[in-house]
Amino acid sequence: MILFAVTIASAILAVSLGIANIALKELRFSTSAREANNAFLAADTGAELALFNDKPSPTSAYPAPAPGASQTWTFNITGLNGTSCAKVSVQKDNINSSVQTTIISKGYNIGDASCNSTNPSRVERELRITNNVAVAPPFICSSPPVPSLVNVIWTNTNNVSVSGNTITKNSGADTTWNAGAASIQSISCGDGYTEFSTNEINTYKYFGLGDGSQGDSPPGIRYVMYAQGSGNTLAIYEQGVNKSVLCGGVLCSYNPGDVFRISVVSGVVRYYQNGNLLYTSSLAPVYPLKLSGSIYNIGGTLSNAKITAN
Repeated sequence: MILFAVTIASAILAVSLGIANIALKELRFSTSAREANNAFLAADTGAELALFNDKPSPTSAYPAPAPGASQTWTFNITGLNGTSCAKVSVQKDNINSSVQTTIISKGYNIGDASCNSTNPSRVERELRITNNVAVAPPFICSSPPVPSLVNVIWTNTNNVSVSGNTITKNSGADTTWNAGAASIQSISCGDGYTEFSTNEINTYKYFGLGDGSQGDSPPGIRYVMYAQGSGNTLAIYEQGVNKSVLCGGVLCSYNPGDVFRISVVSGVVRYYQNGNLLYTSSLAPVYPLKLSGSIYNIGGTLSNAKITAN
């Protein structure tokens, strides 16, 4: 009887130990899977952030290197899910008319502020993403001879009347940037210039070279001459930034009939008033360049506009 009881007890103990061993293994497996999953999620987060930063709009954080060159960027992400982290590298190779981007994101379940650790339970998972983008051949401008100055033909007109190469704001709300036009002709490459004038000094208007879009304020075009109706002052803006140009130490001024010119010569943009140089730009031209203008006040004009179209 005692022997039978001992046998039964031994069997129960063996089964219990077996179950405990299985449970322990399952627990270890569950823990290992969780840590591996944390490492994978960290790697995925790093890769997604690199892809987001490489979006072309407005600009990529990782611009393409020069032809034949390579460049690598690295960054870390820490504090993911408490202790997880990722080490990410982005490499771009500009070879054979294509840019290859390689993103390597290594995720870890454990890491300090530098994503380092000597913990034996540290798990690493790696994601690698590669893509190729063809590079358009460089635009080569043949730099044709500058043609004769021609009268602007207006397009994209809005709330203005057109009389030859002159526009006048004649409708729409007054004191609002809601009127303007752009030239059909453009400086497609190389050297060229545009000239224009205005018939009054008591209205606000801006004009200059850009992609032909009519903006609502001076940032609407790339190279802007801004004629202001208060104090008949003249300002120069580039991509929305006032260049703070002075004439003889004071704000520049203008009069009806003054001739304004914006030119591009050997890749350099310059601004003139009645033949006098006002400002030399450091902002490289982006072709094609069209004359654009916008007028704030009813009765404001952009007159006698001309351009060297090519």
